[in-house]
Amino acid sequence: MSKTKQIILTPLNKFFFGGENFFDAEEGVFYFQTSRDFPQQTTLLGVIRHQILLQNNLMDSNGIKDETTAATWIGAESFSPNTTHHFGKIQQLSPAFISKGGARLQAHWSANKDGTTKEFEWNKTIRASFHSKQKQDMSVIENYSEKGGIEEGFLDVATKKFYRYEEIYDNREAPQIGINKMDRYKNKMTDDEGFYKFKYCRLQSDCAFSFYVEVADDVTLQNAIITMGKERSPFKMEVQDVDKTPFQDIDIQQDSKILLLSDTRVFNEIYDYCSAIISDTISFRNFGRKVSKTDNYAARPSTSSRLNLLKRGSILHISKDADINKVKTLLKDDNFRKIGYNYYTNY
Repeated sequence: MSKTKQIILTPLNKFFFGGENFFDAEEGVFYFQTSRDFPQQTTLLGVIRHQILLQNNLMDSNGIKDETTAATWIGAESFSPNTTHHFGKIQQLSPAFISKGGARLQAHWSANKDGTTKEFEWNKTIRASFHSKQKQDMSVIENYSEKGGIEEGFLDVATKKFYRYEEIYDNREAPQIGINKMDRYKNKMTDDEGFYKFKYCRLQSDCAFSFYVEVADDVTLQNAIITMGKERSPFKMEVQDVDKTPFQDIDIQQDSKILLLSDTRVFNEIYDYCSAIISDTISFRNFGRKVSKTDNYAARPSTSSRLNLLKRGSILHISKDADINKVKTLLKDDNFRKIGYNYYTNY
């Protein structure tokens, strides 16, 4: 038997969620780096695994008490993209979303034109093709302009009220020097002498991150103060009992539009079955460890290969003659979905 919990993570200060550029030593570190808006789903999985160990007396200040027992509760290894995993008593994670005053907000993109936001208009079609394939009807988005761009906002799932980005995130946070060097002549830290800058994030005061997790009935999971992200930013973790997750599968139809509720792993072949796509990509790479009593924390953890996922908020307009079974197969990735990726709904 299992139970479902809603996890609410309220930042207690500014935070920084690193991405591919921050961690990739081979490609170098960019001088200016901006925090991602959401924690990676693997980060949320790591938070739950760690809290289960702590709150169920499987771990103390000296580390994990028994590796075999711990593996039974949280799985033996971290997430890896191409490996089928069993995370012990953790059965499923939902995508992260914004909780605003208790309301669930999902990513929602709209056309930004003349200072106002409007839903995309898909009324016209043209004949064209992707990847030198046979020509097909392609949708034309009439009210979009490159100059106006896209407003990557949020939609209240219940009331359908739209929120601009700056109504959710406080973007006034000033950049911070990542590594300082002392100016020996002025006897102070200087911006020019810093190696690189970080642009941290803050949520507005009534906003938090949230997600759902399904765990076995005998798992204890209670409120706590946790840390995550760069420099281990503090968050208040609240745990609430719910009957079930609101994230449910939908039936994809020809000529329908689907909205990605999470970052999604999908192959480029998906473009052949769409008449239009409004999308962006986000890089994915996961750091992993095995459950161990004596981890060498000074050693670099193993890393997965780099992947590019379609970003949450992306919109796919399925073609009128698309092979729906093929579309479902392309969007289906049980390994990623288990931890909250590859979720979508009707647009």
